[in-house]
Amino acid sequence: DEHGAPILIDPPAPTPEQTLQIYTAKIQARLDSFVQSRSYDSGVSCASYAASTNATFKSEANRFIELRDQTWAACYAIMDDVKADKRPMPTLDELLLELPVLTWDADV
Repeated sequence: DEHGAPILIDPPAPTPEQTLQIYTAKIQARLDSFVQSRSYDSGVSCASYAASTNATFKSEANRFIELRDQTWAACYAIMDDVKADKRPMPTLDELLLELPVLTWDADV
């Protein structure tokens, strides 16, 4: 201030690159949390069972891989539209609502 005392100011808004990093981390955490509901350590761990001789593990891995691919394809399509000025940057909550629903049942 005019007396030389420090003042609080709002931090600058994150850059688009920083926002994308934040969103990417949250989406990955969402995917990891989904597979942790079936006791896998992470999406990488779950996906490693795609060639398993155990039918349950193999089925779960393939379902996860399908959802993972759909999730990232949707995310990248949205971000491409943002970069091309076809739409504004969504909030994280808005983005998550546009991503595929994570469910083990492939019919949902």
